[in-house]
Amino acid sequence: MTDPTNWQANAACSRSHPDLFLPLTAKEAHGLGGNTHLHPRIREAMWVCVDCPVRAACLEAAIEGREAGVWGGRYLSAASHWKAASKKRRETAA
Repeated sequence: MTDPTNWQANAACSRSHPDLFLPLTAKEAHGLGGNTHLHPRIREAMWVCVDCPVRAACLEAAIEGREAGVWGGRYLSAASHWKAASKKRRETAA
C-alpha cells in the first residue's frame, strides 16, 4: 500500500526524466488540432503512468495545484483547468 502523504516517492515517473512530462510548447502542439495526446513525447509519458500505483493522487495534486503537463496519466493544460473550474462552479450552483 502506498503512503498517501508521500505519493511522489512511489510514483512510476520517479525513475524517468522530468522533461518527459512537461507541457507541450506552442511549436510542439502546432498541427495537432488539440489532440495533444498524439504527440510522441506525451504518449511516452502517459505510458509511464499506465501501471503507476499513485495515479489518482498525482492527478488530484495536479488539479489542485493547477499544474500543466502529464499528471496521473492525463495531459493537463491551462484550458483543462479552466474547464474543470467552470464545471465545479456549475455543479456548486445547481
